[in-house]
Amino acid sequence: MNKNQTTTLQKAIIMMGVAIASVILVSCQDRVEVTREYTVFEPVYLSLAEIREGLDVVAPKPIEERGKIYLYKNWIMINEPGNGIHIIDNSVPQSPSAKQFIELPGNFSFSVRNDLLYADSYIDLVVIDISNMNAVTEVNRLEGIFENFNDTYTVDPVNGLVIDYEPVRTISVSVEDVGGHFEPVFNGGFFGFNDALRVAESASYVPQPQNTTGIGGSMATYTIVNNFLYALDDHSLHTFDITDGDEPEKLNELFLGWDIETLFPYGQNLFVGAQTGMYIVNSTSPDNPELITKYEHMVSCDPVVVQGDRAYVTLRSGNTCRGSLNQLDVINISDLSNPTLITEYAMTSPHGLGIDGSTLFICEGDSGLKVFDASDDMKIAQNLITSITNLDAYDVIPYQHTLYLIGSDGLYQYDYSDPNQITFISKLEITSSEL
Repeated sequence: MNKNQTTTLQKAIIMMGVAIASVILVSCQDRVEVTREYTVFEPVYLSLAEIREGLDVVAPKPIEERGKIYLYKNWIMINEPGNGIHIIDNSVPQSPSAKQFIELPGNFSFSVRNDLLYADSYIDLVVIDISNMNAVTEVNRLEGIFENFNDTYTVDPVNGLVIDYEPVRTISVSVEDVGGHFEPVFNGGFFGFNDALRVAESASYVPQPQNTTGIGGSMATYTIVNNFLYALDDHSLHTFDITDGDEPEKLNELFLGWDIETLFPYGQNLFVGAQTGMYIVNSTSPDNPELITKYEHMVSCDPVVVQGDRAYVTLRSGNTCRGSLNQLDVINISDLSNPTLITEYAMTSPHGLGIDGSTLFICEGDSGLKVFDASDDMKIAQNLITSITNLDAYDVIPYQHTLYLIGSDGLYQYDYSDPNQITFISKLEITSSEL
């Protein structure tokens, strides 16, 4: 058990002692015996040696869960959250074909530059050479560079990385309820997700000048600008110098907040979507990015895309987002130090989004895709161009008049050369969807 876990457990024991003491102090009141059940969880470990055995490249396998979508040259890459990266040959967009699957445990994010793919593998940053897709190889690994990268993972010096928790047994606890004043402390409140013991009650991208850097969607958490890789974790922005390609150098770490989710580059600035707002970071000095300001909104899931002096932010309710809003915010960012809300529009269930010129694409979850003319900030809702409702839309990348859309059941491609006549190009199936 690490220091934080020990401290947490000590606090829990102290609190239990206080609670029991309070029962004794009010012993003159009526007592009612209460039995409550709790599930005991134990950590699931993965040894660091297993994590670092090296990646495996295997034959194409069915895409079982949607993840982040990425474009690089004639390839489309789709992350299978926690497991690796699907490589799709899109040389013929009318019939994309799965090329192979890069097995990379603990992978959730990645970005590509000059045929080098930078990806997380739990607490490591892995550099993968994809210059020859028939001979993909791991060329470097920065071990432990993200040791605090995701609060989900903790490192046990003996057993390795805690990657999950599993229920092992149910316990019954009998206590005396004194006039409703005493409840067992084992209600999950004193134990975080990372503790060795858990108990719970049983009940668009802006294209870069060169074509050697890939393109991510609005849900991206990695991005590359010139010679620098920027990576988000749960609370900070990490900067790496990748001038030497396969020898990335960690430069710094900028703490932003505990709710950050997405990363979008525009010009010399980085726009970070968070559950409570939008952070604007100046990367003019890439070795020392600086927070300019934070535009705040109600708690909600929050991807953002930018074009010109406008930022488009979707706010979505949901269990993980803890909010109740479903809307599109249009924000004036002409003064980066003082972003101001222009207007907002009610949405159904907005997820990822993208913009190209005046054409705004918004994924509405199981309500499909909506395409708007955004040339007039105040009339976006009235200027709905089309709505495609026969899909569950998660994220999009609009690029060179082709829209790449990842949904729960497949990868879709559409031609939007004429936004008023968007035409279907192809679909690559996702075989299972447990989202």
